[in-house]
Amino acid sequence: MWKNFDRSLQLQELELIIGNLEFWMGLMDAMDILKPLIQIFLLVNRERHATVYLYEAMELIKDAIKRRVEDDEAKYVQVLSLFEERYQRIVNEVHAFAAVLNPSYMSRKNVTASSEIMKLEDYVERQLVKEKDRPAFMGDFTMYIRKGRSIFTEDATLVSNSMHPSWWRRHPHLEDSAPVLQKYAVAILSHPCSISFHGRLVDDFSME
Repeated sequence: MWKNFDRSLQLQELELIIGNLEFWMGLMDAMDILKPLIQIFLLVNRERHATVYLYEAMELIKDAIKRRVEDDEAKYVQVLSLFEERYQRIVNEVHAFAAVLNPSYMSRKNVTASSEIMKLEDYVERQLVKEKDRPAFMGDFTMYIRKGRSIFTEDATLVSNSMHPSWWRRHPHLEDSAPVLQKYAVAILSHPCSISFHGRLVDDFSME
């Protein structure tokens, strides 16, 4: 008897929850904020060449969550904390450098040779670039970050949105103007966007 009574109360409570508009609004809100997070976490465990887009995607999501925190801190601050913890485990310097190698992103963000950008270059140079290639790599990257005309020709700039990351492979003048940077850019951008990305990339370059 008591079991039936308890079950009846539970069903009544469930009916009240299901019939509550606030419940459904909260559920839709949770789905709205969790969908891009789930997509990102699936992306980093797939064997897909999406390395170039990870950093920018993570930054966009982080900015969106921060705006929600500003509107309702109590509701979203834990989501931001969990995201930032996961962010540190997923994104590394090579992912950030891959974003810089996106000519479209670089143009939109008006990226310049700032100390932060050059720290990324230095990290990649020390970790991935062979010692004999380092002087040329530094020179090529400096010309790229300064938007040198031999790299950012009119034709190359026009197709930077539609052809990236194959922009680096198909660019008609890079073999002459920035061959070393081209070689390493293609290698970095051809790797999958996975949690094991960094270790595998270092291993691949060390075996060359």
